[in-house]
Amino acid sequence: MRSLTRVVLAVVPMLLLAVSGAAQSQTSEEMLRSLQRDIESLKQGQGRVQKDVEEIKTLLQRLTRGGGPEEVKVENIVLDVKDGQRQGDAAARLVLVDFTDYQ
Repeated sequence: MRSLTRVVLAVVPMLLLAVSGAAQSQTSEEMLRSLQRDIESLKQGQGRVQKDVEEIKTLLQRLTRGGGPEEVKVENIVLDVKDGQRQGDAAARLVLVDFTDYQ
């Protein structure tokens, strides 16, 4: 009986180690696939950032060579606001300024 107990005590830990080792290798394979997907995703993101940087460099080169933004043509526009609410002189001139570049 003692020899059977010794055999069982020797075999059970080996079986537990074998089962846990198989589970760990499967988990390692899943982790490896996950890491490979993450790396591919990072490569794609890096490619998009690199494309954006190239576009910015092209725009900056165009600006430094004198190919800056087009000159804005100022126009006089007449708006009919007869029926609108107003305060002050009805014949007062109005100037609208569009600030699109806050540098």
